[in-house]
Amino acid sequence: GIWRERVAYTNDAPPARDGRWRWVAYDTDSGSSLPVISNSLTIDSLSSSYAKKNPIFKACYDCPMFITNFVNRTADLLNTALLPERSQAIIDQAAATVAPEIPRHIARWTQMKSAANWTNEVQIFRAFFSKRIPNLLQYMNNRFALGSASPLTVDVAGGGTVCVNSLTSAGPNATITLPWTGSYFANYAVTLLAAPKPGWEFTGWSLNGRTVTTPDVTVTVSAATTAIAQFRKAPLPEIRINEVMSESDGEDWFELYNAGSTPVSLKGCWLTDDSDKHLTEITDDITLAPHAFLLVRTGDVFTPGDYTLPKK
Repeated sequence: GIWRERVAYTNDAPPARDGRWRWVAYDTDSGSSLPVISNSLTIDSLSSSYAKKNPIFKACYDCPMFITNFVNRTADLLNTALLPERSQAIIDQAAATVAPEIPRHIARWTQMKSAANWTNEVQIFRAFFSKRIPNLLQYMNNRFALGSASPLTVDVAGGGTVCVNSLTSAGPNATITLPWTGSYFANYAVTLLAAPKPGWEFTGWSLNGRTVTTPDVTVTVSAATTAIAQFRKAPLPEIRINEVMSESDGEDWFELYNAGSTPVSLKGCWLTDDSDKHLTEITDDITLAPHAFLLVRTGDVFTPGDYTLPKK
């Protein structure tokens, strides 16, 4: 299903308040082998009868960019969340949780005659999810002409993270762990994106031995492909404390000097002395040009061209 708030589209509105259409998931039983659904492995949700229930999706289906994103997102999920071993583990965990309640369930409700019936239903789930990927791939190939499937292996050398289409190795919500291998299709190019960790810089991709210097690259996986994002330690900014003044009857100040040949952003840098109570972050967008000076004050008087730290 789909829904939207009846307001004019506003790009910077809060989530769900911007007037855009959004999906509503409902009746997912047919995606889990509901017995009353005939031949549920091959339901064609893009056929004319199903498209009438979701005309917006049908319209999206006529957009080549949407189809590319749809196929690649499906491939991402087939390589991660929809893997049979993951589905089986979830089924096993859920069955172990529910099993102690089955005798009371049978005693209260009459539809299920015995624990053996329940065990058989669980096995139907296991069988369905073990067969889902090959059946889905056959349908997708018939509908979208995927081309041959080949393995794509991604990794990093140095300090950095990568994205493969919608998958990422970055942060606590990472969806892949490096090195990682997935299967992708010859007729739908995959987008790779490399990002350096703090203190590192990106130097290039190694794609089957070929070097690509841009962090984002589109790869056609028509044969086994290895993509390694390469990073090196970034040179430290040459920011120096050039002068210090401590005045007993006035404000303290010190002068920073950029001895390097490139501009340096000071936003996010921290300043302190021998007391953690004085730890202060520079939160403003301040960039120190090559061979430029910046006077940093610690008092209340603001002087144009200088930077005044909040008092601690």
